[in-house]
Amino acid sequence: MKNNIKILVADDNKHFLNAFQYVLMDSFKNNIETIHLTKSGDECLSVLSKDNVDVCFLGVEMPEVNGVELTKKIVESYRGVVVIALSFHKEIMIVKKMIDAGARFFLSKEDINHDELELIFERYLN
Repeated sequence: MKNNIKILVADDNKHFLNAFQYVLMDSFKNNIETIHLTKSGDECLSVLSKDNVDVCFLGVEMPEVNGVELTKKIVESYRGVVVIALSFHKEIMIVKKMIDAGARFFLSKEDINHDELELIFERYLN
């Protein structure tokens, strides 16, 4: 697995942001260089304009810019960034919209665990 991973997490739920950061650091602290936490699409784009990020975990529903539109902007402007969609919703149409917009993987917030994250990092960041 790659070292010095730069991660950006964008989600409007601050409790989820903190919990997800804990899971990432607990499992992969030796591989992670930076974790940026943002609460909106605009904040996410601001971070991307200033730092080279390897992977963005994006909530589907956020203020200002939803996850689908944000994914399109990131894929268009920051081609090297891997976008992973996050949501509590597992409806196939939401998953399809995010994948069609350019997300590489869809991860249910309920199913986040070490093995799922390791699979993502090994598949998309090697």
